Amino acid sequence: MNEVLVTLISVRTIEQGISLEIGKTSEQYQNSVSVIELNHSDFNSLEISEGEIVEVESEYGSVLVKCQSSQDVPKGRAFMPYGPWANKLFSSSTPCSGMPQLKGIKARVKAAKGLKAPSILEFIEELRRL
Repeated sequence: MNEVLVTLISVRTIEQGISLEIGKTSEQYQNSVSVIELNHSDFNSLEISEGEIVEVESEYGSVLVKCQSSQDVPKGRAFMPYGPWANKLFSSSTPCSGMPQLKGIKARVKAAKGLKAPSILEFIEELRRL
């Protein structure tokens, strides 16, 4: 199975901020935060199409999200908007700062052909069971 290793960076996006005002259970919010952006070269190595589902896995957890290519993302890096999906990939530890490290962790991204990303409500229910 094709996969890429990346340094994951969570970011604030305009779409995420606008949809947050609409509501965290809205489809618009889900579409704005359940996505990962990869460098065009890394994206192509996965042999997937724009918007296909990938599994993103770090040492803290894994999620299924849509994948997009971007020439603005450096090779070997990945951008993911702040939100529940990104939160599951980062440690909740806040060493001496009160703020978790939301940038710079290693993650594995691989094609998830045939799998479907959960809706925001399904995702929340999954978190409750942890």
